[in-house]
Amino acid sequence: MKKKILIMICVLLSVGLTITGGFKYFSIQKEAQYLATAVPYIKQVIPEISKWDPVLARSHMSAEFMQKTSAENFANIIRVMSKIGALQELGEPHFEEIYAGDKQTVVSYTIKARYATGDAKITLALLDKDGVFKVYRFNVESAALAR
Repeated sequence: MKKKILIMICVLLSVGLTITGGFKYFSIQKEAQYLATAVPYIKQVIPEISKWDPVLARSHMSAEFMQKTSAENFANIIRVMSKIGALQELGEPHFEEIYAGDKQTVVSYTIKARYATGDAKITLALLDKDGVFKVYRFNVESAALAR
């Protein structure tokens, strides 16, 4: 009886490790795939959005994002974010995760940045539609925004 339980535990542990390893392998493959395309786009788009011009920022947002946010609300969000000031330094994007659906893929990154008022952490999700990126989500965490 103890032997059967031990064998069952070993089998379940092996299956769990195989599944976890498979997800990790898939994630690493996707990260490598987007390294040459998404990372250069991120390095281009964050300085543009960080000019805090609602019209310019809106041009980088996906239609899916803009459907959820009115123009007035978006302008208010950009105005609030502008309190952190000008972008001074942008760190390297760090791959977080990928969401692959039937018709769209969303790739998520975090980036450390320094603005005029101090350090910030940017979370950026990109919508990939046939190799063309648009910003799906943009979030800035900064102590300056909490004031």
